[in-house]
Order: sequence, then C-alpha cells, then structure tokens
Amino acid sequence: MSDDQARADIALIRTALEQGRAYAFARSPDMIIWGCLVAAGYLGTWAFATGHLAMRPGPLWLGVLAAGWLFYLVRRLLRRLPRRVPLGGPAARLGPLVTALCMLWLGVGISLTLTGVVGILRGGMGAGWFNPIAAGVMGAGFFASAPLCNLPWLRWVAVAWWLGELALFWLHGTILVLPFAAALYLLLLAGPGLALRVRQHAA
Repeated sequence: MSDDQARADIALIRTALEQGRAYAFARSPDMIIWGCLVAAGYLGTWAFATGHLAMRPGPLWLGVLAAGWLFYLVRRLLRRLPRRVPLGGPAARLGPLVTALCMLWLGVGISLTLTGVVGILRGGMGAGWFNPIAAGVMGAGFFASAPLCNLPWLRWVAVAWWLGELALFWLHGTILVLPFAAALYLLLLAGPGLALRVRQHAA
C-alpha cells in the first residue's frame, strides 16, 4: 500500500468517526425526550398501582409511545428543510457509518415499540418480563454505538444498562421494578443525551 493510499484510508476513517460523533450529538434531543417520556410512563404506572392515579397504564403507555414517535418524526421532517442543516452536514447524514447508526437505533426503537404494544394489548407488558429484556436491548445499542460514534464512555452506559437488566430480573414481581425502571431511563438514556448536548455546546 502506498503512502498516499494509507493517508487516504486514514482520512476516510477519521471522517467516518467524526460523522458518527456528529450523529450522536444530533440525536441527543431524541435521547432526552424518550428517556423522560418512558420514565414518565413507568412513574405513571407506579402511581396507578399505588392508587395515586386513576388513568390505566395501557392508555398511558400508548400516549407515551405516540408522543415519542411524533417527536422523532417531526424532528426528522424539520431536518429535511433547507434551513435546517443537521450537525455534521449532508455527508454526516448520508455516510455509511451514520446510516448504520440510524438503522441500529431505528431497529431498536421499532423492536421495543412492537413488543411493548403487543404486551399492552395482551395485558401486562408480558407479565413484567419486557422490562429487563428492554434494558438488555438498550445496553446492546449503546455498546455497538460506542466505537461507531467514537465515544468510548458509551460502553460504560451499556454496562450500566446490563447491570440494570440484572436488577430488573431480581426485582421482577415487585412494585419496586417500576420506579427503578424509571430511574434507569432517566439516568441512562436522558442522562447521556443531556451530557452529549452539553458537550456539543461546549465544543
């Protein structure tokens, strides 16, 4: 391999990693909103279970999921407008690494939404087993994103999700699973989103 080819390959890798990091920064609002919405859903379910809320969990969760996807779709529509250029520019949006990240998290979102909706319609979110499974899937998403976004600290977020998964299995069948799950989404989804937002403004 010639020196010119080696330099070109290094530049290509560097550009791809920069685009991956730009993708993470640009998606931070989605992380914050989804983390807060899902946490609100768990806290609302806990309030219903303890007699402090009259609204049943089924309609509450359907509203949470609808609000989250509506936010995602509106932001996607606004990013397509000429006056709204996403962080990293068109190359960051169209690059293969960014496309892989988009497909990864879109797949995570669709999978968890379908599983959650079926659980709601059948009554009981799969008898509570959805909670640890969702935490494990979130951990896998963060673990795969860490090298693609060139943000090694996301691996620790993944580890925290997997530890949370074990705790959710241990708490299965108790009412404590609800506030604990809410805390996970606030700390490990909205929290990293907020950290990325702060780092973006600092940069």
